[in-house]
Amino acid sequence: MEKCLSFILLLIIVLLLVSCGSIYEPEGTSEEWIATIYIDGSNLEYICKSGATPYFVPDLENPGEELILLDRYSMVDLMNPDGTDRRTIIDSVGTVFNFSHDKTKMLLNYEGEIYIANVDGTEFQNLTNNPSIWEGDSSFSLDDQFVIYCYTNIIDSTRVIAYRDLETNQVTKIIEEVYSEWMNFKSPIFVNSSSIYFGQNDPDTLNSDGLYSALLDGTNKTLIDNGYIHSRISFSITQQKVAYRESYLLKLYDINNNEIIDLGEHDWSSKPNFNYEGMLLSIGPLVYFTDTFENYNILHNYSLEEVCYTYHSINFNSSSSKVVMNVRRNFP
Repeated sequence: MEKCLSFILLLIIVLLLVSCGSIYEPEGTSEEWIATIYIDGSNLEYICKSGATPYFVPDLENPGEELILLDRYSMVDLMNPDGTDRRTIIDSVGTVFNFSHDKTKMLLNYEGEIYIANVDGTEFQNLTNNPSIWEGDSSFSLDDQFVIYCYTNIIDSTRVIAYRDLETNQVTKIIEEVYSEWMNFKSPIFVNSSSIYFGQNDPDTLNSDGLYSALLDGTNKTLIDNGYIHSRISFSITQQKVAYRESYLLKLYDINNNEIIDLGEHDWSSKPNFNYEGMLLSIGPLVYFTDTFENYNILHNYSLEEVCYTYHSINFNSSSSKVVMNVRRNFP
């Protein structure tokens, strides 16, 4: 009888721990969480369990306030910075690719189509709406009036960089080239009203991989840096600097000085992110100062036994006082 009572008591304790969403976790397990942390690496706060890619975005209903947007790959959620009031705002399309420069609109690339929406999920629409052509790698122009992107014309065997006027919906081709099996364009961006930068990867053609520039009419195509472009390309308007990964090497290209700076080798395949002023650049958990090129790990105050970083780059809030990120929380 005593053994039976002891077993029942033990079972009740276990059930209570589980039913209460307890702090108990099996030894040696880990989970993906969304977390925020101050820019100096202090005050790590776990917000919610999720494997999504998180972003700070403006609260369109409360100017000056911010929310956290979660890209869940097939849907998009929005929540308060403390994790409360989490709700799904787009339930059939995910993969947020780029934001407008005021971060009020977003472009989503999903199954060969490009979608556009406000960051609260309103005004959601299929921008390309052409199922026979695979379109992607989209980004806004500096005035947010155009969207530049890549697509493949299978019939003519060409790869194309084009831009779409968001007011007239007119599409203009910038560059169109016959492709070999593996040749492709990568992450075209506007750097001013008349010029674009993009990656071109073509293993079948010697020394043609690299970062390129061209005029908006497709002329004056120029190779800036030779090497395989491994990540999406980011641009800081204020600092006139382009960030990208050439193979596993994170690089900065200073447009004003025509200078390429090697920042360091990284295994993270995520897009490097500038803060609003362009003085900080993140890749994975590392934050670089774009003037001195020094860097630090945002999780330097915490051991790997407690928390480790996943493959997404951190995302800065508007004041650059805090970042949001996806981490793997460990339970020893």
